[in-house]
Amino acid sequence: MSSHVPATNIVRHWSPPNGNFVKINVGGAVNLLIGFRAILGLQIASQMGHRYVILEMDAKEIIMNLQTYEQSWSVEGALVDEVMGLFNRFAHISCHFAPRECN
Repeated sequence: MSSHVPATNIVRHWSPPNGNFVKINVGGAVNLLIGFRAILGLQIASQMGHRYVILEMDAKEIIMNLQTYEQSWSVEGALVDEVMGLFNRFAHISCHFAPRECN
């Protein structure tokens, strides 16, 4: 099983996920809040048995932190660590930036 986070793709409009994928769309004005929502969404998807996940959010900074992961002792770093740990529960996961208008 492998998880990966591909390069940032910008979503221009909402579209349903393909095949066996489930889409988690996280939005909010504050990166910390987005991080908590992403964690909750990933936990729920895992508990429901989903193996293929698309994570969309309107926080470019968090997407970039997930793609260029470096351990950080900040609160934001702890959230990124938690999200990265949850990625291991899935056979495939991809992350995309989706502007708020797409949500």
